[in-house]
Amino acid sequence: MNLLIIQPTGDKFGHFGITTTMLSYELASLGHNVTVVTNKLEISKFISPGKLNFKVIEVDNGKYCIEKFEREIAIHPLKYWFRYFLNSFVILKAALNLNKLEKFHGIYLTDCEFGVASFLLKLNSSKLPPIIMQINASNFSFKDYPGNFFKRLYKSIQKEILRLAIGREISAFSIFGSWHSSRLRKQLRIKSENFPIRIIPDAVTYISKPLTLIEARSKLGIKYTGNIFLFLGLLRQDKGLEDLAQAINILKNEKKDFAVIIAGFPFDYKESEIIKLFQIDQPDNRIIHHFLSYVSDEEISNYYFAADCLLLPYNEKYKGSTGPLTKGACTYSIPVIVSDISEMGRITSDYNFGFVFKPGDPLELAGQMSKFLSLPSDEKNILKYNTIKFGKDNSWSAMAKRYENLFLELQGGIKY
Repeated sequence: MNLLIIQPTGDKFGHFGITTTMLSYELASLGHNVTVVTNKLEISKFISPGKLNFKVIEVDNGKYCIEKFEREIAIHPLKYWFRYFLNSFVILKAALNLNKLEKFHGIYLTDCEFGVASFLLKLNSSKLPPIIMQINASNFSFKDYPGNFFKRLYKSIQKEILRLAIGREISAFSIFGSWHSSRLRKQLRIKSENFPIRIIPDAVTYISKPLTLIEARSKLGIKYTGNIFLFLGLLRQDKGLEDLAQAINILKNEKKDFAVIIAGFPFDYKESEIIKLFQIDQPDNRIIHHFLSYVSDEEISNYYFAADCLLLPYNEKYKGSTGPLTKGACTYSIPVIVSDISEMGRITSDYNFGFVFKPGDPLELAGQMSKFLSLPSDEKNILKYNTIKFGKDNSWSAMAKRYENLFLELQGGIKY
């Protein structure tokens, strides 16, 4: 098949770049011709240039970089959102123009603003092959979308615009877990059970040469030899940071021996707010290392390999995907303590690679952290082994195969 992948935010913080790159690579490895139209994609971070087997088109030579706007979102939020809408329009329009010139058998559309995407797809509806749209979060309602009144109001309008393209220009949704499926059908009022909302789990990268605990801690300048918990990722209001801070204080008052690493970009917070929340400037805090900025791909493994357990204390505002679990715990074979939110709680319980607690309950979070601290080393190793098993079941090649089958199904082909 001749496949077109459209990614307007390839350099955005998080898992956008690696997902686009690895999915494209594995689809091309299956024998398909793959073209990626994007704003900017740093492919060399994920595969060596000699292994590049798909075509990449960076619109206007990477002019529409979004990373620098994301770094300043706390200071200039309107600039960021304007850039996001602009990228969605410009990159998708360029891709659809390419589609008019070249016959594609299918399009995978991801991380594009849904209102803009629906509008442009409507304008080009006569020339479109089957389109799979990736949905990362089931938050298409005034109640579920985080943010102020105006953001929630726009989300409600956006939903109605998106609904006009469902089953017409958009042939299927792909989602990361079953938790999103029923919610999306209800939120978007999709009455037809024939419209595919296909569960294609997030993929896990295999690390062939992991660092030892000692090596990783040495790279970070950490001399502490006890159990270390890690919180890593964008510091957003749906990540449960307040609950984590309370849980740390509970364990500290119980005289537990542990330490915590906090690393990530303060997306919804100021740096001073994070320092105050976790009492980082106090002599008796348990934060032995903090890096309040975006952790580069070159450095991220140091943090995971330096820790004994990953913390994902997200609260009920979180409506996102399983990326923090798969790209974190499962990629680096580290046990996890996760709130029972989204699909992450179910996966953690089903595969038994960590502990689950009720979101928004710092006392229960502290209890699960205490439980982990008391585990003997052989039981911790079992949790690590189970993350590896999950990774083998959900590799990048497995993800690509699932998309291949969905494209064939949408074309009336036979799945194999």
